[in-house]
This record gives sequence, C-alpha cells and structure tokens, in this order.
Amino acid sequence: MLTTAAHAQVPVVTAFSPARNAVAAPRTTPVAVSFNQPLSNATATQQALKVFSQQAGGKKAGTASVSSNTLRFAPATPFKAGETVLATVTTAVRSNNDQPLEKSQVFQFTTATTRSVGVFSPGSDPAVGPTPAETTLGDVDGDGDLDLLTSNYNFNGTVNVRLNNGAGTFSGSQEVSVGNLPLGLVLGDVDSDGDLDLLTANQYSSTVSIRLNNGTGTFSGNYEVPVGRGATDVAVADVDGDGDLDLVTANTITAGTVSIRFNNGLGTFSGNQDLSVPSSPAGIVVGDVDGDGDLDLLTANGADISASVCLNNGLGFFTLGQRISVISGPIDAAVGDIDGDGDLDLVVPGSNSLRSVVSVRLNNGSGIFSGDQEVSVGTRPSSVALGDVDGDGDLDIVTSNSTANTASIRLNNGSGSFSGNQEVSVVTAPSSVALGDVDGNGTLDIVTGGNASNSNTISVRLNSQVLASAAAQKVLPLGLYPNPAHASVRLQLPTGFSGQATQVQVLNALGQVVVAQHLQGTTLDIALPGLTPGLYTVQLTTNQGNLASRLLVE
Repeated sequence: MLTTAAHAQVPVVTAFSPARNAVAAPRTTPVAVSFNQPLSNATATQQALKVFSQQAGGKKAGTASVSSNTLRFAPATPFKAGETVLATVTTAVRSNNDQPLEKSQVFQFTTATTRSVGVFSPGSDPAVGPTPAETTLGDVDGDGDLDLLTSNYNFNGTVNVRLNNGAGTFSGSQEVSVGNLPLGLVLGDVDSDGDLDLLTANQYSSTVSIRLNNGTGTFSGNYEVPVGRGATDVAVADVDGDGDLDLVTANTITAGTVSIRFNNGLGTFSGNQDLSVPSSPAGIVVGDVDGDGDLDLLTANGADISASVCLNNGLGFFTLGQRISVISGPIDAAVGDIDGDGDLDLVVPGSNSLRSVVSVRLNNGSGIFSGDQEVSVGTRPSSVALGDVDGDGDLDIVTSNSTANTASIRLNNGSGSFSGNQEVSVVTAPSSVALGDVDGNGTLDIVTGGNASNSNTISVRLNSQVLASAAAQKVLPLGLYPNPAHASVRLQLPTGFSGQATQVQVLNALGQVVVAQHLQGTTLDIALPGLTPGLYTVQLTTNQGNLASRLLVE
C-alpha cells in the first residue's frame, strides 16, 4: 500500500501549451506544461523546461515560473515566423511532495505566419561557393534577421555564411572549413550558450563536423564526430530527453544505417549506436510520431520505394518499425501535422519515369502511416519542406525540383489535401529548399541551393504579397457554402458585418483577381464562371476590416 500511495503522487503531464504539434502558435507565446498536481517552486523545477529555437537564439533565454501545477517559460524574444520549436521538460521536475517526473517529455510546435496570397517574386541569386548542396536559414549573428548558410559538396568541404541586411539581401565571404564532401547541413545550439552552431554530414569523411558560433556569426573549431559510412544527412534534437541537442545521421554505404550520438550538454558527442536501416537511407527527420513523449526517427530510403520509422524507447535507443511505401527514389522527408488532428504526418518527394510527386502519408496517432495521396510537383523533386506559406493556419508543401529548375508550391486545404500549380523559377539543378522569413514581413520566403557542377549561386524568392491590412486583419468565422464549390459559392458574414457594402475578390494561386463583386447584405452569393479547378483565396473588404478564407473549386 505504501508503494502504491507513493506512486500515485508522481507528477504526470496533463497538457502542453502550445499544444503538441500545433502549427500556428503565436510568435510571442509562452511555453507551458501542466501537471496533475502542484509543483515545487525550487530552482531545479523552474529550470527543467528547455526551449530550443531552430532559427534564432538556440536555447532560448527567458523567465521561468511555477504557478500551482503549471511550469511556464516566457521567452525573452519572440520566435521566428513559421519556425518549428523544440521543447523538453526533464525529470528535474519535482512535485510539492518532492516526487520526480518519471519520464522526460519532448514536444514541438510551429509558429504562425502572416496571412498572404503565397505567391513568390523573382528575388535574387546570391553568390556562394562552388556546388552548393544543402541550404539552411538562421540568425547566426544575433541581429534579429535570418542569415543564410550553404554546404559546398567538394572534397575540401566548406560552409558559406552570408549575412542578411534585414531585407532579404545577403552578403559576406566567410567560408568555414568542414569535412570531405559535406551534404547535410543543420543549425542548432549544441553547446547551450544561446546561439546557433553549425553541423555538416560529410559523405566521404563519414563524420559530422561541429563548428561553434561565437555569438556574432563567426564559426570555429575542428571537432569531427565519427558516424556511419557515407553520411548524407544530419538532424539535431533531444532524443534522450536530458535537455540538450543530440545528433542523428542517415548513412548510405553498406546497406545503410542511422547513427545516434549523445550530447553531454557542452557540444561534445559520444556513443556508437548505429541502427541498421535497409535500402540506403539518404534523408532523416525527427519527431514524436507515436505520441509517447520522445522523439522518433524517420528516413527516406534512396535505394527503395520506402520510408522507415525508428521508434525511441525514451532513452535515445531505437528499434526499426514500420516500412512505409512511398514514391521511388526518395532522398528527403518532412513531418508536420498536415491534417489538423494533432499528430505528425509524413511527406516524401520522389520520381520515376512517369511522374514526379510528393507522397503524403497520414499518421493514425500511434506512429502508423497510411494513405495513397501523391501530389504532383515539378520534375525530379530533390527536397521538401512544410510551412504555412499563405498564413491560413495549415502546413503547405514546397519542393525544389532538380530537373525542372523550379520550386513547387502546393497549398493545403486544412485537411491534408494539396492543390495548386505554382512553379517558381530558381537556380539550375536545385538540390535543397529552406523556408524562413528573410525580409521580416512575417511570411515564409523560399531559399534553394543548386548542385550543378558549374553553379555557385542560390536562389532567394520573397513571399511579399501580404493580404491587405494583414497586420490588423479581423480573423473571424467566415462561412463558405458549399466548399468545395462548382459554379457558385455563398458567403455568410460574421455577426456585426451584416448590411455593409462589401467588396469581394477571388484570387487564384498566382495572386491574380479572377472574380470581383460589390455586394451588400448578410448572405452573399458569388458566381464562379469558368474557374479552373484548384485552390483560391476569397478576400472581403468592409469598413469593419478585412476577412479572408480559402475556397476549393472542383
């Protein structure tokens, strides 16, 4: 009986805020974890919640507090638009009766972006080193805007660092030496000092290069972490739940493995766990796909028509799980809650002689993926990213397409179905795509790297068409019936908007006005004469403010 009573007093997590896998959290949101009983207000408990930005500030500075059964962390600076934030609540949490949290909990959420049409302007093509492979974005110099880094796929490997002037224009000449033939590139605060360090997966060296940031965007060091043979991709995340960022790699040589190396909290890595994953895993992504509070691994298997799930036991040790059928030749993957049900779904790009698509596989909440949706994109997609490019609260698909020399944008209807045909011209043979707000207007811009042998540029394409009065826009319920629609649609305005003169516009995926009407009343009928099937934006302008909603025309 004593054992049972003691066990009953162990604190248990009951809620996260923002919710686990949320896709439109406010950028100024505090991060909070609630428990089933009051917590100790001791320093150890206050410091048990670690929050990591992937784009600015690394391990976030801020103020921690305990109020009854809730541990709360208020970041000192806002998160970046559309970034994915990682958080860990460690077993340092204690209840009022000094009982510890038995198992750490790791979760993630994505921040909101500004409402826009999601159409991209021609932009610029900054110069970088030869044969740029992977591209990533992050505020490495601490001035509040997103800088640009690329790995250069050469035997004498380097990473280019190009600093942002705040408006999406990049300059600088810093070249950071790394291992031989670097492919994967990621930013993360591995030494927990509040800035973003860089890591590369080096295919020839079979190492991960760790280069530490001095806080002003200057990188140094020569630390190489041995991993499996033929490392092609790298990710950082807290896989063992101890409050720091560990590293994982996908390795293609000798059938294929995934390497897991644990961080001591200061940026030194150890361990020798190399999990066998069939069919040459080329891309790797991390997320809690089975909802048990630890981070699992998923790989895109380049020599197969599959992706693999590797489940975490909570301590950072993995077992091979489901083999997911996808399009052939996958070399990249991304996870996010694309259908709004609170779990992480999977998207994988690939191609064969007949088609180039992104395979969309939905999660049942327990880490089992299914579905057969294949979203057509440009020829030979090489990389994929998920992000809310139109600011409507769901995750859209963006790919770089190595033969088409384009980036494809496919918009989400909120339920995980994608449509649209926007193709953005980019640098020759793009091999990677990254999303981030490089010009500071709250929308997600596109950056692609090209790996053509004669290429030494990358492409920056700005998402600049913010919807009118977006900063003050009233986001109120707006009924569209039916939706999907065919020849017409009926709009139901929110209470308080009735009887006003209303300007209604329907915009296509390119931001062009295809229907415009001036109407008055509570229920408004709009004709949709001859519109091509696809996803449209319905925008209303009234003297009470502006409203926008999405409409699928079939």
